[in-house]
Amino acid sequence: MGGLTLNQVADSISGRAGTQVTMAIEREGRRYRADLVRRSVYVSSVTGTRMLDEQSKLGYVRLRQFSESSKEDLEKAMWTLYNQGMQTLVLDLRGNPGGLLDEAIDLCDLFLPCGTIVSTRGRNQSDNSSEAAVSDKTWAIPLIVLIDGGSASASEIFAAAIQENDRGVIIGRRSYGKGTVQTHFPLRAASANVKLTTAMFYSPTGRQMAGEGVIPDVTVTTQERTSSNVFEDLDVQQAMQIASTDLPRRMSEDAAVCRVRTGRPDLYGTAP
Repeated sequence: MGGLTLNQVADSISGRAGTQVTMAIEREGRRYRADLVRRSVYVSSVTGTRMLDEQSKLGYVRLRQFSESSKEDLEKAMWTLYNQGMQTLVLDLRGNPGGLLDEAIDLCDLFLPCGTIVSTRGRNQSDNSSEAAVSDKTWAIPLIVLIDGGSASASEIFAAAIQENDRGVIIGRRSYGKGTVQTHFPLRAASANVKLTTAMFYSPTGRQMAGEGVIPDVTVTTQERTSSNVFEDLDVQQAMQIASTDLPRRMSEDAAVCRVRTGRPDLYGTAP
């Protein structure tokens, strides 16, 4: 079964849970064979959760994609760190290609007490929309977000919403710049879809996202992650330096002012 794409291989071995599939794998000149039983496997959106600094209580979470479980995965990780005393969060979106728009909005809603999240504009009135923070309670934790050229789509929507609502500090490099809404139109004559761009994403301040991306508040000049060790990572080191200042806390407190103005419920997730 050589020469197949990853998707083709996945299609050939997938099937109903409980059924069996025989796998033959060749690696470095050796062959392996096994009979496996198919089952559902839960894959978390979060790939890293740790305390970067016990003294300053700086927590770190890496989110690799925006999937159906991202909000649940992120909050679970945050509560784990919060229960360890976390007082500031570093959220790593580097290399995150995006995913579901609804999840990006839900994650913004976890941190934004109020304000616009994202809007779309298209040729037709039905393509125009605007999303705003509506959650009854949000995390008041000071926030730092890491992005790079691999942060796209939903990652950029999140980063722009945090940045332009002055909710947190963005660190890293300019994001990819994918800001289009694509609609799939099924074909009658063939089993296929035509994918057309029908609208564009706009940031909270009305800035078009496509081709522009998000420019960090603090730019780290390195073009790639410098080390697999998070403590030797230049972006993380810069985040730790920013966290040692008063800026993230002041931004979090200033953003919460709208709670008083609108009469909405109190925040939760402040440092214990």
